[in-house]
Amino acid sequence: MMLYLVPSLLSGYLTKICDDYSEQKNKEIIFSFLFSLLYAFAIILCGLIQPVLIPLIAGVVVGNIFANKIDTREHVFAVILIIGFYIFTFQIETIWIFFIFVFASFLDETLHEIGGKFKKEYLESRFITPFIAFVISLCLWDFSYVLFMVLFDIGYRIAERKNL
Repeated sequence: MMLYLVPSLLSGYLTKICDDYSEQKNKEIIFSFLFSLLYAFAIILCGLIQPVLIPLIAGVVVGNIFANKIDTREHVFAVILIIGFYIFTFQIETIWIFFIFVFASFLDETLHEIGGKFKKEYLESRFITPFIAFVISLCLWDFSYVLFMVLFDIGYRIAERKNL
């Protein structure tokens, strides 16, 4: 079932829009929270449509928490919604996938920060999590993991190029 592809793309796009609104000095608070709500719902929808994505998404979210990347109240709001929903739908059999993505996400974000400080672009690229998604997709022969990561990233990059 490929219905999760559209919310995957939208979740990346809306996440970046929320980033942009939450970082503005004279922000419209209603818009920043509206976009956090929308991206949380898009991500939750991905897990509803394609439940195998739940450990990936939850792992990335928790990894970002450990890396201290949930840095605005809009993102905290979205994370509460996402984790609050996924905690009731998580399957214990996939805990190993969850922990792999927690570690990969944490490592990506940590290397991203180090790369920014030392001007090392290859460290800033956040390549570990998508690579792990690809490896897990191959191992399980379920390409939902890598498709979600690629589409989320495409949505995020489209929003980066668009000026608000």
